[in-house]
Parts: sequence; C-alpha cells; structure tokens
Amino acid sequence: MALLAGPLLGALMILVTNMPLVLLNIVSGVVYAVVLPFVALATVYVYFDMRVRGRVGVRGEGGRGGRQDHRLPRDAPHHIPRRVASLPPPGR
Repeated sequence: MALLAGPLLGALMILVTNMPLVLLNIVSGVVYAVVLPFVALATVYVYFDMRVRGRVGVRGEGGRGGRQDHRLPRDAPHHIPRRVASLPPPGR
C-alpha cells in the first residue's frame, strides 16, 4: 500500500487540482522516493524477524486469521543467542 502512495497522490491531484502535469509528476515522484526506503526497511525487518523466530522456535498457535500467541515457551532462552545469525537456513 505504501508503494502506491506516490502514484495515488499524483492521480488524486490530477483530478482535484489545476496544477501543471509536470509539477504533479514531480510531487508524485518525490513522495514515492521518500516512502520507498521506509518500505524496504520494514520488509527487511519483517524478513529477519521471521527468520530469527523460526530459528529459536517461536511459533504462533492461532489458526488462519485467528489470534496468535507470541509468548515464548517456558523453557525458551530469554535472549536470542548471537550464533543464530550465523546458522545456515533451515533444511540445508
């Protein structure tokens, strides 16, 4: 959704304002360029969060669309070991 912020803003401004199309294109491009790095960071954070959760065994117990329990099991360590980042991906 965030990737569509620039193009949607540009399309909305075309319909609502009387600004020149060149200026609207610049505004749309700047919004897109500002939002894109944040989308990339959020994607990377989610990817590595899921990867680490898979390594330490944290699983949600909810079904599809249900509420998930993200609490650690009682026997789980209270910290993520440093060596988790250097382990090969599961299944290899």
